[in-house]
Amino acid sequence: MPKALLVATLATLLVGSAACSRKTRSVDIAPDASLLAVEVQGEGEIEKYDLTGDGKPDLIKVFTRTGDPKVPLADRPRVLARTEIDFNRDGKLDVWQYFNPDGVMVREAMDHDFDGKVDAIDYYAQGAVYKREVFLPPGTQPTLWRYYEEGKLVRNERDTTGDGKPDVFEYFDDGKIVRVGYDRDADGKPDYYEEAKEE
Repeated sequence: MPKALLVATLATLLVGSAACSRKTRSVDIAPDASLLAVEVQGEGEIEKYDLTGDGKPDLIKVFTRTGDPKVPLADRPRVLARTEIDFNRDGKLDVWQYFNPDGVMVREAMDHDFDGKVDAIDYYAQGAVYKREVFLPPGTQPTLWRYYEEGKLVRNERDTTGDGKPDVFEYFDDGKIVRVGYDRDADGKPDYYEEAKEE
């Protein structure tokens, strides 16, 4: 498989459709990757892998040691805490995945446009996205929050004023906006609603 196609395939698999219900347990996404280095830091290890054969790290896995601190470090369980991925081979990370002590992904931050800034953060519970924060330019704070139930979008909250709090609330049913709420007193909560118009 050509290296560029491999990178694109991995990007699709990892970033994919984040709203879909999916298992988020840690899996080996690159069984043929070359291990470049292992660094020991404190009570953990950092493994750097080359996915594309160019000798540069594209995948970084950060492990921690758990268990009884009285047990020697080498004998304690090693748990994946985070993965970091460079999809476009520019040397900058594009995806950061965070795992709980059971190896289940709980958060994923993504740089979709490869500008070095996080564009979206997904939060997971029971194997599915329940919230997505979207960062629009300049990207210093979220401007859109999307909430999901059972893999379906149920609500958008938008910050249209740039104060860091939502002021427009869109409620969805079966993929369609059914009601819109507005925050008129800048407290981050809707105090006026309009029903969506049929198209």
